[in-house]
Amino acid sequence: MTPEYNHSLNAIQKNAIDSLKAEWIGKTSVVVAYGWSGGSFSVAALDHILPYLEADYKPHAAQLTFMKDINPDGTAIDQDAISTKIKTAIDEIA
Repeated sequence: MTPEYNHSLNAIQKNAIDSLKAEWIGKTSVVVAYGWSGGSFSVAALDHILPYLEADYKPHAAQLTFMKDINPDGTAIDQDAISTKIKTAIDEIA
């Protein structure tokens, strides 16, 4: 789960990913992102980072968009759409 902060990952998240580099090797991963653009810039950053870390990265992210899927306070606008997007992403790693 990643927010989008200034069109990328936030510094704390990037630092945590980098600090645990060895832990990512072979780890099956999929992204659930949220933000004004559905977290598209965070997803793009992780599209480059996770394969570099040798994670078993599945590139079909669940992208949740403010004012379409969720409100800025995190409450659901369309719970069915959110559930479908997340289920589709998780099914890819199952």
